[in-house]
Amino acid sequence: MTSLSDFLLTQAMRHFSAADWSAASVQALPIESGVSGVKVRRYELTHPDGPCARVVVKPCGLKERLTLARLDGGEGVPGAYVPDLHSDEEADVVMEDAGETLLGWTLADREAAARALSAVHAHFMGRRAELAWLPDLDAAYLEGFIVERCWRGTWQRARGNPDFVREFGGWISVVEASVQTLAADLLAFVAQTDVQTLAHTDVYYGHIFRQGERAVVIDWGQARYAPLFLDIGDTFDTAEGAQVYRTALAARGVRLSDSVFETGHRLARRFAGVRYVWWWLESWQRDPQDWNREGLERMLGMAAGQPG
Repeated sequence: MTSLSDFLLTQAMRHFSAADWSAASVQALPIESGVSGVKVRRYELTHPDGPCARVVVKPCGLKERLTLARLDGGEGVPGAYVPDLHSDEEADVVMEDAGETLLGWTLADREAAARALSAVHAHFMGRRAELAWLPDLDAAYLEGFIVERCWRGTWQRARGNPDFVREFGGWISVVEASVQTLAADLLAFVAQTDVQTLAHTDVYYGHIFRQGERAVVIDWGQARYAPLFLDIGDTFDTAEGAQVYRTALAARGVRLSDSVFETGHRLARRFAGVRYVWWWLESWQRDPQDWNREGLERMLGMAAGQPG
């Protein structure tokens, strides 16, 4: 191994295993970019003694690199080798490969996801001073990114589609009313509760992978110091699903009152519905089918603030 990229992989494997991988062979493997389109690379390393390991290399901004370095070695996330913790420019991070098995929909899947997320949430709850690089949840993020960027454009285009108005017109006013107060309601909840932690804020099924009995959460580029509920609205959208997460959180010593949990979960559903309804709107308008109609109905109900 002689190239600069090979040297980076060598150092990463030493970080992950404390073994010498300098004589390992390296093979590039295919990998798809996610929704964000960030160019990631996957490699398989074969040690002369036989062991194989797969890693993913991703260019990350400084905030994500600091977050991954802080999460490295913890439960529920892939290990990460972060050689640059100072440059404002993007720099490569080497991560243990999460694999290609996305989280499923069974109770066991949800329990694995609950263990992964609760591990991060419980560990960092109330530890703001250790996470100085993370932005807080604020109106600029909620109104500028979640509402304007994630929701409004696709929503306005859908409103101009007669098929959408005919099929889903009953949702329009209630969703828009919910969106109007989402930022204020979330910020009021932050002011009245003490459930802030290292929150991923972009947790959906495409960001959670199964590794046997374990789940790992990837793509921490949008992490914030925010209520833990921002991470459970999609994966744990139902009341029953939310209890799976609540049980896992309690097992780690974090017990929330019924009123806080119920209010937080309803806000979580609204947040996730507003954030992710764009995908279902586009999918249904492009090629209406039963599955995406059902998914769109689910997201509209969440965005509108209906209980799970």
